[in-house]
Formats: sequence, C-alpha cells, structure tokens
Amino acid sequence: MEQRAVNRFSGDYPRTLDDKNRVTVPSCWRSSEVPSLYAIQRKGDDGNYLVLMPKDEFDRLGDDSVKNLSAKEAQRFRRMFFAMAKECPIDKSGRVLLPQGMVGVLGDDRDVVLLGVGARIEVWNAANWTKLVEDESASFDAMADSLGI
Repeated sequence: MEQRAVNRFSGDYPRTLDDKNRVTVPSCWRSSEVPSLYAIQRKGDDGNYLVLMPKDEFDRLGDDSVKNLSAKEAQRFRRMFFAMAKECPIDKSGRVLLPQGMVGVLGDDRDVVLLGVGARIEVWNAANWTKLVEDESASFDAMADSLGI
C-alpha cells in the first residue's frame, strides 16, 4: 500500500495581502512538492475565513468526508465542495494567489493571519482572529485541561 506524506501545519503567522491578493506562505510550510493549494470559502458560527489545503488533503476530503452520508447527501456535498474549490498557485517567492471572489469573505482590511490547523491552513481577517482568540481562550483552556494538555 502506498504511503502518502501528510503535511502538518501549525502556528499563526500575521501577514498582509498585497494589491494582487497574494499572501506569503511561511517558509516552514513550503515544499517543492506542493506547487499550489486549494481554497474553500467558509462562513461559520465562529467567523468567515478561507481554508487552504494541499492536493492530497483536498482529494482525501472529497473522498473520505462523505463515507457516512447517504448517496444523495454525498452527491450534494461533492457537487458544492468541488465546484466552490479554487486552485491557488504558489509562486517562486512563496506567495499564494487568493481568488478574487473569495477574498471578500475576509473583509476590507488587508491584514490577515495564516493559521496552521493540522493538514489545512486557515486564512482569517486579523481583527476577527484576535477577537475569536479572546472569546474562546477560556473554553480552550478548559478543553486542554480535560485532555490533560
């Protein structure tokens, strides 16, 4: 059985979007084996953000995330997941080009934070991320305590 390398992203990195909607990927996250990332726009209870992921994670999510769904639910999820995803090239300077139609979810401010979230990267508006950290820090501490961390 073939083993696939798993990218693990961690940490938070403040960045500024340039006028072409590019953001520099931290050097510790870059790999010549990952020439692009796939972007999905998320609007959730905890805020609006972009999810970036390498192709192997994108493919895995498209396949594995529907295993416990009915055939109809799986079809609906796949349709939206693959239709909404956009491939974002990483240039030689390590900048990823974020899709024009997705950047609006981050707001008008060009200051963002890249978050390493395991096999994925989240792109947040910097002010929204700061507020979420303030709002969630107590519940995170309680969860960490219950997990023995």
